[in-house]
Amino acid sequence: VDGDDYDDAIEVLIAAASEAVADYLKVSTDDLVDSGGDAIEARVEWATIVLVGYYLRNPDADPDEEFERGYLPKPITALRYPMRNPTRA
Repeated sequence: VDGDDYDDAIEVLIAAASEAVADYLKVSTDDLVDSGGDAIEARVEWATIVLVGYYLRNPDADPDEEFERGYLPKPITALRYPMRNPTRA
């Protein structure tokens, strides 16, 4: 996205994507960043970036049916699945 017209929206999308990735992993968003606020793993950062891209392209729907309702897109789950902690509620 060129320019700064969407900066506020992108900040919200980053926060929403971060929360979605944390929810999938069943951890707090604080568990995904170090003390400087940087992602603890490249996979965390990349999954968030990819999800922000999905949100930007399709804010209201999933026209290509790339993922089921209530689930993250497959590329994101593929990146995150090995780190998931299914025992946490």
